[in-house]
Amino acid sequence: GQTVFTKLFFDPDRVHTHWQREEDGVRALTKGKIATPKVLYSGFSGVENIRVHIFEYLADGISFKQRWDLTPADDRLGLILALAQLIADHHEQGICQNDLHLDNFFCVGEQIYTLDGASIKAQEKPLDHKASMNNIALLFAQLPVECEQWIDEVYQRYLARRGWKRTPNEEHWLQRAIVRQRILRQRHLFKRIMRTCRDFKCLKSWDNFTVYDQSYNSLSFHQFLTDIDRYIDGGKLLKRGNSATVAEIKIGGRKIVVKRYNIKSPLHAANRALRKSRASIAWRNAHRLLFYDIATPKPIALIEQRWGPIRKTSYFISESITGPDAEVFFSQNAPDLRPTQIVADSITALIRKLELQKISHGDLKATNFLIEKKRALLIDLDAMREHTGKSKARRRHRRDLKRFFKNWVSNTELTELFKQRLS
Repeated sequence: GQTVFTKLFFDPDRVHTHWQREEDGVRALTKGKIATPKVLYSGFSGVENIRVHIFEYLADGISFKQRWDLTPADDRLGLILALAQLIADHHEQGICQNDLHLDNFFCVGEQIYTLDGASIKAQEKPLDHKASMNNIALLFAQLPVECEQWIDEVYQRYLARRGWKRTPNEEHWLQRAIVRQRILRQRHLFKRIMRTCRDFKCLKSWDNFTVYDQSYNSLSFHQFLTDIDRYIDGGKLLKRGNSATVAEIKIGGRKIVVKRYNIKSPLHAANRALRKSRASIAWRNAHRLLFYDIATPKPIALIEQRWGPIRKTSYFISESITGPDAEVFFSQNAPDLRPTQIVADSITALIRKLELQKISHGDLKATNFLIEKKRALLIDLDAMREHTGKSKARRRHRRDLKRFFKNWVSNTELTELFKQRLS
């Protein structure tokens, strides 16, 4: 008769192992007096090969990730400081949360609860310096890069909670550890988005490779996958070019945008045959942007028509955005209006994030920024690249800015507005 949280374990081969990990993790949190939902029942579910943990329901709470998203960017430092203190308590109790993402914490008022005992490793003594720093680095690797300006303050709070003193070159070591953790997370992401897992479904055959978001798994979507070109022909055409065709289509009540990368000639087919398809580059880059908290329409699917290892026509599918592009938006709104200022700030923030992550877009024309609810989203990602060298990244960034300012050559007020914000 009461509302509860439940966690069910289904894997027939490893159900006991997964259930036991959760049991051990929750026990470690409880023993260490770390706030976590109270266990009401743990054991068999009454259904063969399914085990369950039943937890008390935390009313009036939201996930830490939801609170983070609802908090203005300038006010987020307080959230990180509170989380750093909690992680310091974890480490002091010998607890290491190896899946340290924001959805594994839950907020009720000012109290932060720790979730997901299955990702916890515990030991009898407090974590040593190296293990602690690697875990703190993992926390920062989850956060947008602009949060790195707070590393020193957050780390000082962590050290104070542990009763430790800073050692020489520690901040430099931590910065390198954050970069290392971020690289590892990105590699893991790029493997996940190309195979079947909790979030994605992958279908492979001799003549086709398809991977799509599991939330779109439906009969209507599968029907669409079997005859994409017919749906494109019957959809709302957004662009018809030699290299690509773009159409908006409605599937199962949801609007999606399909970009088909065309094969222009036999020579073009031979040139593209053994290279990564442009659709797969766009698919990876869309996930790369979301990984770095850079706004882009949600990627839904990648489809490649193949003949064994040879790539032919490919398709990149994303959510449809109900808003104009930047060219249309700024033609309808004067530079001195408040909505224009907000959108200009959003575009500026997006470009700055690209620069911070050493990412070049390759074609920052106004039509490649979509505006939805005064927020800018970046599209046309198949020429986008992430660079390892700083000098090359700077050169490509300057090239991107040069193309960006070409959009506004006939509008001196708008040019000046962006120059002020990007200076």
